[in-house]
Amino acid sequence: MGVDYYALLDVKRDASIWEIKLAYRKLALRLHPSRKQYQQHPNPRPENVFDKPLPTLSENIYWELLNEAYDVLSDDLRREVFNQYGEEGLKRGVPAPNGYIPPYCYHNDAMRTYFEFFGSYSPYSDLIDAATNPPPLYKVKQGFGVIHKDPEIPKLLNLSLEDVYFGCTKLFSYKRKEFVDDLKIITENREAFLAIHVNPGCFEGTKITFNEAGDQSITRKSADIAFVTSDLPHKVFRRDKSDLHMDYSITLKQALTGFKITISTIDDRKLELNVTDIVSCDYKKCIKSEGLPHPDNINQRGNLIIHFKIQYPKVIPKHLRLKVEEIFNEIEENEKLQDERQCESLIDCCTN
Repeated sequence: MGVDYYALLDVKRDASIWEIKLAYRKLALRLHPSRKQYQQHPNPRPENVFDKPLPTLSENIYWELLNEAYDVLSDDLRREVFNQYGEEGLKRGVPAPNGYIPPYCYHNDAMRTYFEFFGSYSPYSDLIDAATNPPPLYKVKQGFGVIHKDPEIPKLLNLSLEDVYFGCTKLFSYKRKEFVDDLKIITENREAFLAIHVNPGCFEGTKITFNEAGDQSITRKSADIAFVTSDLPHKVFRRDKSDLHMDYSITLKQALTGFKITISTIDDRKLELNVTDIVSCDYKKCIKSEGLPHPDNINQRGNLIIHFKIQYPKVIPKHLRLKVEEIFNEIEENEKLQDERQCESLIDCCTN
């Protein structure tokens, strides 16, 4: 018959994780090797739970088994395997629906487990900390317990570009445990709501925190719920902080001869743009203050940057190619004449 970890910790088999932690805290402090005044281990038999007590163990062996018991019962998977298969199954490995659960092997470093729990190797570190920085307490039947805050609950908040442009308020509904009595002891699951206010121009990755919006408990301080913004893709625009970028397709004719375009903005305005420059592959057109508002100053806006994609004709007949070649020959000759005239002008300026 294997070791009963529940008996070692003096807790019932349906004990909560907090009851397991409290039991380990009490026994670990009492049995720490540095406290030599304790020569006998506590009675490991919980009342009215086990038919037979464990055999008497030496203090050193009990110390090692105590830390191994906590290492197992504080882990959900290990505890479940132990509950079903006992210590033998836990250390042998067992089959599972999604594969094989490998054997559990304790690292045999009891002080490592103690340090991971208390953050110190000292048997008196908790007393020193309580004297210099006393934690909040809650009342229980036989004394007081320490109130710890639950870890932060992260949530993803997806925003469209319109949400970012105008700002918005998102309503988030969820279930949480809330006190239902005046003494704040009894809790039940209730539907709760959070109104998440998003400022115009909010940068992606902005964190919006609601303090203590998690489950209420007499023994735990409610967790914070933190929403982190994430931008949803837009069919036209993409953002770079407060700047907006977009692609616009034009023909080779438009790239060489100029063109006019009309662009619809996020707030449904029409921008007319007249391009007379020759558009190259890396050509960009920047329209000032037509981007997103800056989150720190909504009167300040980023820019709208247009990238042009040139569409070349798929087929050019031979006789048209000859005409195109003639046109480009004339363009090259004209560029040469302009270069010669510029050189002559420079020479005249230098001689005079």
